[in-house]
Amino acid sequence: MARPLPSGTLGIVRPHVAAARFTLSRFAPSPALAGLVDRYWIVRWDLRGQPPFVQEVLPNPHANFAVEEGLTRAYGVRTKRSAKELRGLGQAFGIKLRVGALHAYLRGATPTLIDRSIPLHRAIGAERKEVLAVEHEVLATDDPDVQIQAVEALLLAHLPASDPKIDLVSETVAIAAQRPEIVSTKALADTAGLEVRTLQRLFRSYVGVSPKKVLRQLRIQEAADRAAHGVGVDWAGLAGDLGYADQAHLIRDFRAQIGTTPAKYAERERRSREAAQSSL
Repeated sequence: MARPLPSGTLGIVRPHVAAARFTLSRFAPSPALAGLVDRYWIVRWDLRGQPPFVQEVLPNPHANFAVEEGLTRAYGVRTKRSAKELRGLGQAFGIKLRVGALHAYLRGATPTLIDRSIPLHRAIGAERKEVLAVEHEVLATDDPDVQIQAVEALLLAHLPASDPKIDLVSETVAIAAQRPEIVSTKALADTAGLEVRTLQRLFRSYVGVSPKKVLRQLRIQEAADRAAHGVGVDWAGLAGDLGYADQAHLIRDFRAQIGTTPAKYAERERRSREAAQSSL
């Protein structure tokens, strides 16, 4: 049976607008795949008779496999926000890998897939026809039990070699996410009990981007999520909560990743929340 996970909007740009355009469900992997898979995600939309909708997602240190019609691929870590156009009626099934797990599938070539994608069969070492059969089975139903069973059968048939460093890098990123006061590579290395150069090599090989960049991604995700759901956000206080030296540094990073200032983003989301509530 599919095991649903709590819903959330972390990393989704303009979540209140997005909620009116598609549904997002999350499910836990089976124990046999928990060392490689963080979660499954399923996006469904029905925009028939409506204009296409472009959804943006903030960068994060996770790679993904995505099952889509004619476009089932492995996506490396993104360093900037990504966009996906939704139109008509459709769905996509995603496999969010644990941080560093793509390294096992690509046998150490993770950095070559930064901001890129390749066909899924090449990433996992499967025959193209195997993946096409799973793509057809997954997209022919809206039953998550059937979808997860088909995907897990494929992944279990093509397990990569075990690598304990996946646990290390994944747990280190979890520490960074849970401890917003950690804003430097040295602070993260000290907390994780690693040498700075060891941490940098680990991230370069297993994530494909530096610890500093991952920290920045996590902090902006948190800032954007608070801005989207808060009323009257104290930006100076938030900058302090997230470990920034001052508000100006937060605004600079926020604008670089989202394309606008925190205050303008928060105001747009406030209007979207009010419009959604008034339509009920």
